[in-house]
Amino acid sequence: KRATVQEINQLVATIKAKEGATLQGPIIYEGGPGLVEDGVIGGGDPTPMVVRLLASVARASGMEQALRQWLDMFQTEGWISADTPMQYFVDTGFISQYGSWGMREYQDQSIEDAPKVRAVHGFLDDHMPAFAESQCVSAATN
Repeated sequence: KRATVQEINQLVATIKAKEGATLQGPIIYEGGPGLVEDGVIGGGDPTPMVVRLLASVARASGMEQALRQWLDMFQTEGWISADTPMQYFVDTGFISQYGSWGMREYQDQSIEDAPKVRAVHGFLDDHMPAFAESQCVSAATN
């Protein structure tokens, strides 16, 4: 069984509530959520139709809202704040049978065609002033 967002939120809250628990801040790895068929990264054979389906979902405008909700969840839980720096990388990465990890598929992809870029830029636009004051976040543009 895969954990739901609510279960992950509960786990984070439980860890934070433990006496003496300290969180060093999140490491958001490889451009946030990526879609990959279960078992493929471990060496399983991909199903071409599933790979195409996951690629189309990664490119859909709904991915912007999903990623934004994901970032907002981490911020709500205190894992992204002025005191907990965020590392978000893999700006550019092709979608393949191994996932859709990049914020964009190719370097000169327009922001209109890159829902993850729109989500991350929107998140930074909304929260950057508070982060910038603490000097824990800097935004690089390309």
